[in-house]
Amino acid sequence: MTPDAPTTARERRKHRRVRVLWSARLRFPEETAELNCTVANVSGGGAKLTHVAWPAGEEARVVDRLEPGVAVRLSIAGTAEIPAEVVWCARGRMGVQFHLPAADVAARLGQTVDLRNP
Repeated sequence: MTPDAPTTARERRKHRRVRVLWSARLRFPEETAELNCTVANVSGGGAKLTHVAWPAGEEARVVDRLEPGVAVRLSIAGTAEIPAEVVWCARGRMGVQFHLPAADVAARLGQTVDLRNP
C-alpha cells in the first residue's frame, strides 16, 4: 500500500470479526428495561447487533437514548454482561464498542468463538 492510498475498513480494524447469530440483550446501566437483539458479528473490540426489538409502553423511552456515545451493557446468551458504548445506529441495527480488553471479552464468551487475531 502506498502512503497516499486510502485504507479500507478491514485494514483499520484492530480485531478480527467473526460472523455469528447469537441472541442477546442490551440495556442501559441505570435501567431495568432490556432490548432483545441478535449479534451478527463479534470481535474482541465490539459487535454488530441486528433485529433490535424496541420495547413498548413506558419502556419505549429507552429507545430515544440509543445514539452514538451512549453507555450500554450487552449480555450475550448466558454470558456475563459486557460494558460497551454505542458507536453507530441505523434502523434495527447498531454497532457497539466494548469497554474491556479483547482478552477479557474472549474470556467472557468462553470457548464459543475464537477471537484471537491471526
